[in-house]
Amino acid sequence: MIINESEKLIGLSLGACIRDVLKKEVEIDKIQKIYTGCLWKTDEELQQVLRKYYGCYWDEFDFNEVQEIVNQLLPKISITRLFDPPRFPNIAREYWIDDELHIVWHIYNKEKKEWLTDKCRIIYRT
Repeated sequence: MIINESEKLIGLSLGACIRDVLKKEVEIDKIQKIYTGCLWKTDEELQQVLRKYYGCYWDEFDFNEVQEIVNQLLPKISITRLFDPPRFPNIAREYWIDDELHIVWHIYNKEKKEWLTDKCRIIYRT
């Protein structure tokens, strides 16, 4: 996606979006929201997520800088597995969008114990 100066962005990947901020490819004030499929309920669990992601996405940066960026963005981060029903965004095509209508969700069906993709009906059994 080409990032327009005037648009607000919606991120669909915590790791990739934070990396773009760290690399100064996206400014924090341009971010409207970040959806994540990660799950945490406490500060300790958030620290575990950050440590795990650090090795995959952010290891070229100082961990304290990562924490600072995440803390600034926390009010804009939506943990989608806490939604009812639980869901996470499909990031196969892109992880920055400018309109929530473009999100393709993987939604968990508790009765069938499977993930359904809302626009093309792909099924992931658990």
